[in-house]
Amino acid sequence: MKYIILFIISCFISGMTIAQVMRSETNMTVTQGTTLYIDGNLNINAGEINLNAGATLSMGNNRTLSVNNGGQLNVLGSSLLPATITSSGYFGFDVNSGGTIGAHHAVFERMGEMGVHIKDGATINPVHAFQKSTFQNGIIGGTLLIINNGQNITIQDAYFPPNYWGGNYNVVKSADQGMVTFQDAFGGFAGTLFEKDSYGRVFWGDQLITHSIPLPAGWSSLSSYIMPVNNSIEDVFAPVLPDFIIAQTMSGIYYPAGPVNTIGDWRGQSGYKVKMSDAATLPIIGNEETNKIFDLVSGWNLLPVISNTSVNTSTLVSGLGANLQIIKEIAGSKVYWPAFGIYSLTQLTPGKAYFVRMNAGGTLTFPNNIADNTFIPEEPIKEVATPWNTINRTAASHIIGIDNVAMDELQEGDILGAFTTTGLLVGNVLIQNINENQSLYAFADDQLTAETDGFIDGQPMIFKLFRPSTGEEFTLDVAYNPEMSNNNGLFATEGISAIKGLSVINTGLAENFATGLFIYPNPTDGKVTIGGIAGIEQILVMAADGSVVMRIHTVIEGDQVLDLSGLPSGLYQVQIRTSLGVVTRKVVKGQ
Repeated sequence: MKYIILFIISCFISGMTIAQVMRSETNMTVTQGTTLYIDGNLNINAGEINLNAGATLSMGNNRTLSVNNGGQLNVLGSSLLPATITSSGYFGFDVNSGGTIGAHHAVFERMGEMGVHIKDGATINPVHAFQKSTFQNGIIGGTLLIINNGQNITIQDAYFPPNYWGGNYNVVKSADQGMVTFQDAFGGFAGTLFEKDSYGRVFWGDQLITHSIPLPAGWSSLSSYIMPVNNSIEDVFAPVLPDFIIAQTMSGIYYPAGPVNTIGDWRGQSGYKVKMSDAATLPIIGNEETNKIFDLVSGWNLLPVISNTSVNTSTLVSGLGANLQIIKEIAGSKVYWPAFGIYSLTQLTPGKAYFVRMNAGGTLTFPNNIADNTFIPEEPIKEVATPWNTINRTAASHIIGIDNVAMDELQEGDILGAFTTTGLLVGNVLIQNINENQSLYAFADDQLTAETDGFIDGQPMIFKLFRPSTGEEFTLDVAYNPEMSNNNGLFATEGISAIKGLSVINTGLAENFATGLFIYPNPTDGKVTIGGIAGIEQILVMAADGSVVMRIHTVIEGDQVLDLSGLPSGLYQVQIRTSLGVVTRKVVKGQ
């Protein structure tokens, strides 16, 4: 064994202290099998000391090892040959502001009362953050490790052997800044039981955290930054029974009334569509999600929020570029739509999930959790006053962008509504600024209710305008942008459309143009003739549920004959679209 002994006797040997050597930015490496014995105080001021695998730094009794501003200490051992810092007695160990320490496969022992003391402004090298390091054999009544800097640090596989030396604490954090997360720490002195954590900033994985998530009545979304300890989906939702109705992922369903459960377990990075019969608060109890990277695939994704604080949408998606098409709320009204210039969804809120449509795959990286996780909650949707019915906001919708150039005939304060052919309002938007693009959610039918309360795929979308300033109501003619994916005016679940033109149909003119309209025979056993109306552009025949069962685009001049003989008997609506307006008539099909 080779020893290096540095005697610091400043009264006899002027200018030879190790502190002055380090101040001159001299670097020192201690190699395998070598012990560097310091019989004095060691100050690393502007240089670097490296302890390699199998090397030892031994401090004298009651001496102090200080890593100061500009100094760096690297204690980098291996699994078979750890690097060790010890003492012939007990020594002080300070990493001061501006100093840096890095360690892996290291042994720290024989420290004084403060242990390895990482002070405010000091830095732990995140690449070598005490991984697989051992903290042991401290002084009676002392601490092995104090971390009071502002870093968020994860320490993996740290070893705290049983406390045979009579220490008080394994780890102390008395500063209200930074977070320390131990992953897979082990040993008889490891864990929460032996820490002193004044502000709840040290996490061992043995502490269960609760994320309380308010779930409103009706449809909403759900995710968490906590991975439940009891992750059976039945156990997760048990606290909110019997108010809970259903949870859905992109491919699975948990529906106790069915009973159906194709989800099984709550998995990491999960997001859900949820329906409740009444409002309740769901506690998610477990450990923090450690994987902050979320992979997005081409098409629609269900995005959880795996951070315990609100995330700025623009910041989070900044690296996706043109791969991102749209982000929208579930059962909400806000959207992040870069191509259309709409950014009403400014933040993603913990506890919620969002629909994201990608043109190509990509990844999102959520920020680390913070101790003070207060955030601004989402404001509840304020329903605007109209003469129409209340909207049932379901988990599925068709998003419609309205180009500001299409709003020439509209006024600020107007309310634009989307309707089924049966006259049911399924979405609306208050026009607050006619110079800005707008978005409108048209909601799908809720299949868990007996009544039809939303759109069914393939139904035409009808638009009306209510003007509160005058109390007037108008029917609108709509022109769609052909470049969008759903541009035919028909509802599609999670469809995307854009309106490039809106025009108000004069109600008086509408009554005049349809005055001579006839449809005969009615009732009919097969064929009916439509006449007495000019400029027909399209005819739609719809069943009682609003689904389109016949569509005619090429219309001849003069009378038009429809053959309904292939349809079941029942009541049908015939919608006739002309250059002057739209008119609908009922037709009864007999046996």
